[in-house]
Amino acid sequence: MDIFLPENRTSYFPEKGTFKIPLDRLDIVQEIEDGMVTVNYIRTLNIDEPLARIKSDGTIRYYHSDALGSIIALTDDFGQIMTQYNYSPFGETEIIGEPSDNPFQYTGRENDNTGLYYYRARYYSPRLKRFVSEDPIRLKGGINFFVYATNNPILYIDILGLFCVQLGCDYGPLKEFKKEKGEWYLYETFFEGPEKGSLVPIMDLSCWWKRKVIVTYGYIETCTFQCWSECGQQNVKVISRLKTFTMETTENTFTGQGFEALFTGAVAYADPVGWCLTNLKPLR
Repeated sequence: MDIFLPENRTSYFPEKGTFKIPLDRLDIVQEIEDGMVTVNYIRTLNIDEPLARIKSDGTIRYYHSDALGSIIALTDDFGQIMTQYNYSPFGETEIIGEPSDNPFQYTGRENDNTGLYYYRARYYSPRLKRFVSEDPIRLKGGINFFVYATNNPILYIDILGLFCVQLGCDYGPLKEFKKEKGEWYLYETFFEGPEKGSLVPIMDLSCWWKRKVIVTYGYIETCTFQCWSECGQQNVKVISRLKTFTMETTENTFTGQGFEALFTGAVAYADPVGWCLTNLKPLR
């Protein structure tokens, strides 16, 4: 299985041999297979809002979505519906018409064809009606670490797999606020010296480290609420607030640091990684 980890994105496992490249670290704009671009996407500046899918053979399909952002149809150049998508409230998907390898379906997210949808921070199961891993932001997303859209998928969506976003809101562009140094991680070890089995193996062990990057993102959420007082009067409130979240990544890491040590004997040969982690780890 080939795995491609785009910049500042959590791990994603596409089909074998297919690499998917994101735009602004969140939305996919191309699919590349064996070094060749096979699909291009035209998108708006909003998250999860594709407009058209252009294949390398010239075939174009246009996206049509509902209020949740779910793709409900793909049409051709003449406006004819070629592929139609039907969903249960929690996202179980039925596909009618022309077969399509279009990944964007329920709430505009990617159907992995494994029974799971990719929601960036984690995967979601429409059959289980919940995420398959805990919420990375823990209690900030609620007391239930697996719940999807507060169990109300008719009114709410979850664009990042981190928290619920109320419908009827406008969202400003996603911006990168800051980068901080994270933990050191070992990315390469190698020996120089005689091969294993030498009577007196004198070896030079190199341990190379990099620092992870903690990136803070944010955007302005502006929501309109319709409220009623106890006496039945209606009023409209508009609330704007800054939404932020952080992700730790090994992509675009800070400058690395290397250590070398000379050994007589085969003590470090059997477990160079363990030796590096124990004896040659950088300080903060």
